Amino acid sequence: MKLILIFLLSYICSEADLLINQNNDNYNFTYKNDSYNDEIYMNLLEINSNLTNSSQLLKMNDSQLNTNLNPNSFYVLKVITTEFEDNNNGRYWLIQPSIQTQNSFYNLGQLYLGAYSNYLKIINLDSAESYFKKELNFYPKNILAMIALNSVQFDLKKIDYDNYRNAILEIYNQQFNSKTNYSEIEIKSIVRALKSISKNEIADNIEYNFITENPKSEYASEVFISKMAESKNAKEFENLSINFLKYFPNHSSTAKIMSAFISSELQNGNFNKIIKFIDNNQLPAETYYYLATRLIEFKNPGLEQDSTIIHFFDKSINLISNDNSKSQLESYNYRILLKEILYTKANYLLDNDSVNAAKVIYDKILLEMKNNINPKFFEHYLLTLSSVGERKQILELAIKNSNFSEKLFNWGSELFDNQWEVVKNNWIMESEKKRLKKLDYEMIDGASLKGFIKTSDKSFIDLESFNSKPTMIVFYSTWCGPCESMIPSIEEIESINNNLENTFNIIGISTWENPQTRWSDIYEHLESIEPNYKILVDETDMLPQKYGAVGLPTTIYLDINGKVSFIERGFTNSNDYIRNSIDKLKYLSKD
Repeated sequence: MKLILIFLLSYICSEADLLINQNNDNYNFTYKNDSYNDEIYMNLLEINSNLTNSSQLLKMNDSQLNTNLNPNSFYVLKVITTEFEDNNNGRYWLIQPSIQTQNSFYNLGQLYLGAYSNYLKIINLDSAESYFKKELNFYPKNILAMIALNSVQFDLKKIDYDNYRNAILEIYNQQFNSKTNYSEIEIKSIVRALKSISKNEIADNIEYNFITENPKSEYASEVFISKMAESKNAKEFENLSINFLKYFPNHSSTAKIMSAFISSELQNGNFNKIIKFIDNNQLPAETYYYLATRLIEFKNPGLEQDSTIIHFFDKSINLISNDNSKSQLESYNYRILLKEILYTKANYLLDNDSVNAAKVIYDKILLEMKNNINPKFFEHYLLTLSSVGERKQILELAIKNSNFSEKLFNWGSELFDNQWEVVKNNWIMESEKKRLKKLDYEMIDGASLKGFIKTSDKSFIDLESFNSKPTMIVFYSTWCGPCESMIPSIEEIESINNNLENTFNIIGISTWENPQTRWSDIYEHLESIEPNYKILVDETDMLPQKYGAVGLPTTIYLDINGKVSFIERGFTNSNDYIRNSIDKLKYLSKD
């Protein structure tokens, strides 16, 4: 069995640039990466039977890593660098033990639902469903897997609401009530399932009994946070925040709660009170950083503004720099936060004419962050440089790494005079080549788009009719605010497409609308936006999840065979969205 497993792992992973060799419990990982001279890390998520999953980040030396693994645990693997994350064609690499332990397949299913916030999310409801079924094949009375399977099948429209409701009630009556001891995750799972079918009284009773017996549990903290969100006034929120800090001093949500506390107090003008409270309590680094940024916004004549702001910046920096208790993965994430704090502090110094002090910090950020920096950084950094040579060098670094902005182009026009257009175009071409190469690691092996769907005039069209050209499909809804925000960007992409002689298709698919008002909402929306791209209507509400979308907006990109090759979830800003979309469509157009 073990020999077969080793062979399968080596064969599967060699196809995806990761080779794994095993000698007893020792594993050797070799990542074939010939495109980037970058730091490479292996992110290993251990999945075991007791539902206490742990993740660790290990640095690969010359693309090699040797480590011992627990032979009784599943391991899910991802390769990351400072520039990209290799998503293995939209799947996780998996090391599976020969003996199946309870909850392991359940955890893998949850992973494909995006359950682990600190891990690269690959959402696939079909994969989740298959793992929940595998769990129940081995452990048919696993309540967690029963609830999860019915929930995901309801989401996939494989069962209707009545069947889902009956299944949850049956699990509660026949399985849940037959046990005497429950894990915390089982309690949370059944409570949420019961609330989803409006059995709130039963759910509240289960929740109350568990929290009464386990007042410092994770579940108790979640309920505490919910009460804070329902606070009627600032005083009540303040008291709850202080009590939360006493009950759960090391909770992962402490920083967010204290940030809300700070915001509330500052809006009420309690500057000195909040500063004294924060400074007299040991809080997460994020809290001090947040306070520093908020104090920049609030001008208070009675406060030594500059020294206080710098004090809290430095406190957050020192906490991160001197904390040796964190795992390597936590340290990696905190290094990203540290760079953000340093950048914000440098900007503050620059705004207050401390140019030399700001430059020292910018130099440090540039050294550590390499190419993973946004255009604003370079805009600020250039202001601290005095020599023309240095400015040209930094401008080249920025643009070759796709950091475009109008201000940077204006810098180039001043520095290069009449040569600027030629220089700029050469750098932009180089940056595009680099971005397109990185798409090798983002591409997924998704499903093919098939079936008939209604057009906005209620006729039917075959989705396969869009094959032969790369296709960009945006799943949206008329009630979705971010969807509304991205419409001008989609229209800009369609304008670019027209200039490229329509080398790709752009389609919007309306979905998850109110069934009673679907068509009236759609027609009203179309009349208001007058899109220059084709709009289709998903009356089944099944297409998004079938093709990897679990929220709106979601953009999927199909190759010339109608196969989903890229997925982009959400919408951040117009420039990035347009550039990323054009890159993906160009990538799928190449031979």
